[in-house]
Amino acid sequence: MRPDPFHVSLGWLLPQGGRAFPQGKGRKKLRLASMKRGHRTLCLVDYGKSPVKPDADTIRYHPDQVTPTESLKKVLECHDAAFGESSSSLVKAALMGLRVHAADPNHILNQPDWASTLPYADWSEAEISRGEPWALLLPLLSQLQSQSLLQS
Repeated sequence: MRPDPFHVSLGWLLPQGGRAFPQGKGRKKLRLASMKRGHRTLCLVDYGKSPVKPDADTIRYHPDQVTPTESLKKVLECHDAAFGESSSSLVKAALMGLRVHAADPNHILNQPDWASTLPYADWSEAEISRGEPWALLLPLLSQLQSQSLLQS
């Protein structure tokens, strides 16, 4: 799997699956596109997995499995709904106004108020090098430990 060299998702892994992300103040709010209303469907397939919606109009496999002929942005622009399991590309689809269905219950898009959480989960390389995430992550660690959500 090819990592994104410019952004990293930071949060604490929970024993029951999923991650706990910090919330705070001061991060730039997300700009969500207007929700699309059409019917063209796209299935974004996780690495090594089968499509969760094999009858989608378009199936896009992980780029390390099948080299894409178009950019993700172009593919998303041509569709109205996206289906997948835990693909991070589902987040991009949601930001671009597609109706998104993530089969993984722990996917950030299935979390309450995901649009407020995402800015505190996604950090650029420059922000990390300046130490910015730690101001939010360390207090969350103490909170999760006190609630016995993390193992010591």
